[in-house]
Amino acid sequence: MLTQPVLLLPGTLCTAAVFSRQLSALQAAGHDVRVVPFREESSISQMAETVMTYLPADTAVSLAGFSMGGMVIMELLARVPDRVQRVALLNTNCHAEVPERHEARKANIAEARRNGIRAVVNERLLPHYLYRQRPDHAGLILDMAEDQGIECLEAQSKALANRRDSTEILRQADCAALVLGGLHDALCPVSEQQKIHRLMPRSHLRILENCGHFSLLEQASEVN
Repeated sequence: MLTQPVLLLPGTLCTAAVFSRQLSALQAAGHDVRVVPFREESSISQMAETVMTYLPADTAVSLAGFSMGGMVIMELLARVPDRVQRVALLNTNCHAEVPERHEARKANIAEARRNGIRAVVNERLLPHYLYRQRPDHAGLILDMAEDQGIECLEAQSKALANRRDSTEILRQADCAALVLGGLHDALCPVSEQQKIHRLMPRSHLRILENCGHFSLLEQASEVN
């Protein structure tokens, strides 16, 4: 018998491919699972609206969000908390973006328009994504970025730059939660996962060793 629906929310420039190992595990366990795609949405609010079109009318769901996807979950907890039964917040953070990041995002977009998105991800982002630079993991990240394209990078950069602080949302959350991070995550460090865990009254914290930002790839079995 199938368990409750599970929705997986990807991170920046990620497609369903980033969840391939999780999809296999969840489907093998009998879950009704699907990945919600983000491509044209230029705000976290718009992403939450996209997810809401996937919510069944008659039951609450489980949500797992990676990085940006975790921020979308926080928005859903503010909007429709009664539709969310449990969440997994993977390698994410709950704060508004600091202004210094805005210029870096603009520079990334400009370079992507000059030299292609694959080049900017390879040179500027990949060094911060993985604990070990395995060719298969790096190749998947580059392929996903190329598939999503420069317009997606621009839209998602705008969404991240203008996101709100979710501290109070998490403090009020009443769902069961897994907060998971990588010990060597340079983008969403352990301190961020600890903060989320302290804020959420029903959360469990798990920090994975030998793991950077892309825990879904580097420690897939542990994440599952």
